[in-house]
Amino acid sequence: MSNSGATRGSDGRLYCTGHDEPEIYVMEIPGTGYTLSHVETITTPVHGQGIAIDRTVNKKLIMYGIRRDKNLVIAFEIKQEHD
Repeated sequence: MSNSGATRGSDGRLYCTGHDEPEIYVMEIPGTGYTLSHVETITTPVHGQGIAIDRTVNKKLIMYGIRRDKNLVIAFEIKQEHD
C-alpha cells in the first residue's frame, strides 16, 4: 500500500521498493485510469529504501540502491524481458 522509493524506466514502467524486503515491484502505468498493474516482483541485493536508474548506460537496466545494514551503495543489473 506504500513504497519507500521508485523510479521510472525508459520502458515506461515504474520500479518501486518497499521498506524492508529485498525486492523491486515493477508496475505498469495505465494509459487511462489511475490503477497501476503489477507486472512482476524482482529479488534484489538491496532491502527497500530508495533506488535510482543509471541513465548513462545503454541497453542495460543498471540500478543503484542502498544496504542500510552494511552502509553500502550497491549497483546491480535488472534483466529485461528482451534480454
